[in-house]
Amino acid sequence: MRLFARRRRHLARQYQVAVTIARNMGPAAIDALGLRHLVPRRLRQPVSVPDPASKLRATMEELGPTFVKLGQLLSTRPDLITDPRYLAELSKLQDTAPAIPFEKVRAVIEEELHRPLSEVFEFFSERPLAAASLGQAHTAILKGGTAVVVKVQRPGISRVIETDMEIIRNSAHFVMQRFELARVLNIVDLVEEFHLTMREELDYTREGRNMDRIRENLRTERQVCVPQVYWDVTTSRVLTQERIRGVKITDVAALREAGIEPREIAEALGNAFMHQFFIDGFFHADPHPGNLIVTPEGHIALLDFGMVSRVDESTRASVTRLLISFVEQNSRLFADEVLELGRPLRPIDRKRFVIDIDRMLRHYYDIPARDVNLGQIFNDTLRVATVHRLQMPSNFGLLVKVFANIDGITKRLDPDYDYLATARRFLGRAMADRLQWDTLSLDLFRVFEDAKRFLFAFPFRSHQILTKLAEGDLSVQFEHRGIDEMMRHLDRIGNRISYSLVVAALIMGSALFALADVPPFIRGYPVVALAAFVVAAIMGIWLLVAILRSGSLR
Repeated sequence: MRLFARRRRHLARQYQVAVTIARNMGPAAIDALGLRHLVPRRLRQPVSVPDPASKLRATMEELGPTFVKLGQLLSTRPDLITDPRYLAELSKLQDTAPAIPFEKVRAVIEEELHRPLSEVFEFFSERPLAAASLGQAHTAILKGGTAVVVKVQRPGISRVIETDMEIIRNSAHFVMQRFELARVLNIVDLVEEFHLTMREELDYTREGRNMDRIRENLRTERQVCVPQVYWDVTTSRVLTQERIRGVKITDVAALREAGIEPREIAEALGNAFMHQFFIDGFFHADPHPGNLIVTPEGHIALLDFGMVSRVDESTRASVTRLLISFVEQNSRLFADEVLELGRPLRPIDRKRFVIDIDRMLRHYYDIPARDVNLGQIFNDTLRVATVHRLQMPSNFGLLVKVFANIDGITKRLDPDYDYLATARRFLGRAMADRLQWDTLSLDLFRVFEDAKRFLFAFPFRSHQILTKLAEGDLSVQFEHRGIDEMMRHLDRIGNRISYSLVVAALIMGSALFALADVPPFIRGYPVVALAAFVVAAIMGIWLLVAILRSGSLR
C-alpha cells in the first residue's frame, strides 16, 4: 500500500512538472526530456516562446526548490550552458519561498529536540527572519539570555526533493540516449553529483560542521568572523547559531556612517576568500551580499554555509600555477596548465588551443591590474575549454562564480581595489607552504612508497606476463572509441538502403501486374497493381520526409 501511495505521488509530481514545462517552454522542451506522454493534448500544440531564457528561469522558480537549486548550479557551468543569455537568467534565480506557518515550525523543533519550545527558549519570534526553499530562520533567545538564529527545515521537503530527483534522473537517462553531447558530458553523473549536494544541504549538522571548520581555518584573519553553533540544540533539521547583527556589506553609506572604512572591508574580504581557496582548499561557495554582513566593530560575518566546496591539493596546485603563468603573461604555460587540469573528451589540437588561449588572454594583458576580474578570466577559460571539448573539474565553475562575486563586491566597496595583487600575495604563501619541510617530507614519503610498491611488484608482474606469453594465454584488448556511433550510422544507412529496395521492388511489381492484366480491375487497371503502387508511393514519401528531416539530403 505504501509503495502504491509513493508511486501515485511520483506520477502526480511528474504530471505537474510536465504540464508546467509545456505551458511555459512549449512541446519541444517536453519532447527533449521524454515527458510528452504526461502532457494533455491541448498543451502539445506548438507555441511561440518569445524569450526562452527568462521563461526557463520562471519555469524553474515555479517548479520549486529542487529546480531552483539545479538552475543555480547550471549558472556556474558555462561548459554545459554555452548561451550567455541563459547563464544570465539562471544566475538571477532567487532562493525564496512563502513562510511556513508557525505551528508547523514549532512541531518540527519539538519533534527534533524532544522538548517543548518553552523549555529551550526564553523567547522565540513567530515571524520569520527569512524564508527560503529548504527552510526558514527565526530569531530567538536561549535559556540564559543568548541571542540566536534558529534555522528550521520545511516539513516534508526531503520527500519532495527525492521525488524531483527521480524525475530529473529519468530525464537525464532519456537525454543521454538521444543526444551525443549528453553522452560526452555524461550528464547522468552530473545529476548524481547534484543529488549528493542536495542531500548534504538537507543535513543541518553538516552545515554546522562547515561553520566550525571555516571558523577554525580563518582564525588568523582577525577581521572575519563566523557564527558559533550551539550543538546541544542543533539536529539534522534544526540549526541553532549565534545571532550576529550588522549592515549589508554593499551598503557603503551605512558603513561610512558607522565609521567603518569600505577600503579596509574590501581588503579583509579578499584576504578571507583567497585564504580559503589557496591555503585551506575549503571555501564558502555562495558569497553573495545577502550572506555577508559587517558588524559595528568592523568585522565581516560570513553567513549560510549550506553550500561549500572542497578543492584537492592537485587542483589547487594547478590553479596556483595557472595564475602564476597569467601574472607572467605566459599564454603557453597557461594553456598547458588548463590542459593538465581538464579531461579531453576528444583529441585536442594543442597548437590551436594555445592560439585560442593566447587570443583570450591578450585582452587582459593590456588593461591595468586593478581592473582585471579573475572570475571573468576563469569564465573565458571555461568557454575556450568547452569549444575544444575539454571537460574541467565540476567545482571549477563554482570557483568562477565565487571569484566573480568577490571581485564585484570588493569593487563596489573600493573601485581601486586590486584583487590580483591580493591573489599574488596568497600565491606566494601557498608556494611557501608547499616548500616547508613538513609538506615536502610527506610528498617524499608518498614518492618513496609508490617507488617501493613498484619495485616489489615488478618481478612478480613480469613473471606473470612472461608465463602467459610462454603458454600462449597473453591477450591484448583494444578499445575503438567512437565505433558505437559509427555502427549506428551504418545501421541507419543499411536500413534506408533496404527500405529503398523494397520501395523499388513494389514499383516494379506494380508495373508487371499492370502489364499482365490480372483481374479484378478498377477503371481498366489491375487492383493488385494499383495497391502495390499506392503502398510504394506512401513508403517512398515517408522515406523522403525522413531524409529531409535528418538534414542529410545533399
